[in-house]
Amino acid sequence: MDKMKKVPEIRFKEFEEEWVQSKLGDCFLERVERSAIGELISITINNGVVKAADTGRADSSSADKSNYKRVEVGDIAYNSMRMWQGACGYSSYSGILSPAYTVVTPTNGVDVKFYYYLFKRTDSLYQFRINSQGLTSDTWNLKYPCFSKINCMVPKEPEQKRIAELFLHIDNLISKLEQKLEKLRNIKQSLLNQMFVNVNRGGYAPLIRFEGYGEKWQKFALGDLVSIRAGQSPSFFNKGNVPYVKVDDLNNSYWLQINTNYRVANNDRATLIAKNSIVFPKRGAAILTNKIRVLGENAYIDTNMMALEVSQEISSNFLGFNIENCGLFRIADTSTIPQINNKHIEPYIVYVPKTQEQESIEHTFVLLNGILEKSSFKLTKLRTMKQSLLQKMFV
Repeated sequence: MDKMKKVPEIRFKEFEEEWVQSKLGDCFLERVERSAIGELISITINNGVVKAADTGRADSSSADKSNYKRVEVGDIAYNSMRMWQGACGYSSYSGILSPAYTVVTPTNGVDVKFYYYLFKRTDSLYQFRINSQGLTSDTWNLKYPCFSKINCMVPKEPEQKRIAELFLHIDNLISKLEQKLEKLRNIKQSLLNQMFVNVNRGGYAPLIRFEGYGEKWQKFALGDLVSIRAGQSPSFFNKGNVPYVKVDDLNNSYWLQINTNYRVANNDRATLIAKNSIVFPKRGAAILTNKIRVLGENAYIDTNMMALEVSQEISSNFLGFNIENCGLFRIADTSTIPQINNKHIEPYIVYVPKTQEQESIEHTFVLLNGILEKSSFKLTKLRTMKQSLLQKMFV
C-alpha cells in the first residue's frame, strides 16, 4: 500500500478514490436466529460453506438441533475456532449449522463476496488470529464481539463488486482445471487397470490391447528384470552439479524426474543411479502416494528412496507404468511403518509383452502424463496468480 494514498498496488483504472477504514461490525451484523429445520450446512477451509451431505464425512451433528443457527443465502459463516486458518465462506444455501459457528449478514453498501476474498488474505488471517481469545491455538476463538472490532480498509461498493467479479472468474477457471485434472487422472487409472495384466485378476493378457497384438504376456519376477540400488545421506556429499533426488522432489514432476532442489558433487564411494532408472519412496507414508518416476539424467538419491536400474530387455517407462498400476502399497510391508526392501521387490510378479507392444503402451501413458503435467502447471500458475492478486488488489 502507498503510505501517502490509501489505495492498493494494483487497481482497475476507472477507480481513483482512496479506500476508507471500517470496522467489521459496521459491515456485518451477527445473525442470531435459531432453528432446528433446514438443510445441515458445514464450513471448510478449502471450499468454504458447503452442504454437510457433500463433505463425505459421517454426520456427527447433535440429534437435538433446536439451538442450531440459521444461515441464509448471501451470509458469511465461519468456524469461530478456525477463522484464523481461513475457515469461512459465502453461503449459497439456506440452512442450519452448529452453534459453534458464527454467521454474519452484510449491511447496506457491502458486497459480501468482496469481503469473502478479503478474509482469505494473509493480513486478514493474522488479524483474526491476534483478535481470537484463548491461550493456545487449540482454544483460539473469534466470536462476533471480537470480530466486529477488527478494522479493515475498503473501497466503495462498485469497486468491491469489480474486485469480487475478478476473483470469482479466477476461481471458476481454477475449478474447471481441477475438474479436468480429476477426469484425466480417472482416465489414466482406468487405462492402467485395463492395459496391463492384473496379477489379482489372472490371465496372461490385458483387457484392452492395441490392434495387431495377441500373444500372451510373459511372467517374470521383478528381481529378474532390475538391479536394485539404494541411496545415500546428503551428509555424504559436497555441493556440486549432480542432481540429488529426495522424496519431496517427486512432487515437482509427473513422470520424468529432472527437477531437484539439491545438487551435489560426484562421490566415487556413492552409487550414481543411471538415467532411465525407476525411483520411488521406500519408507513411510510417501509409499501410499504411489509416486513413481523415471530419472531424466544420472542422479544420486537419498536414503528414503529406492532405484531400479532396468535391464535392456524391457522399457523403463513400460515397467514404471506397470509398477504404478500394481501400486507401491501392494508391494510394501504395511503392517507397521510402510517400507519396501529388496525382499519385497525381487519376488514380485509382473507380466511383460514383446518390445513393440511395450513401446505402444508406454507411448500412450507418456502422452497422458504430458497432458496431466501441462494442466497441473496451469493450475499452479493460476493459484499463484490468485495469491499474488489477493495481496496486491487490497489495502
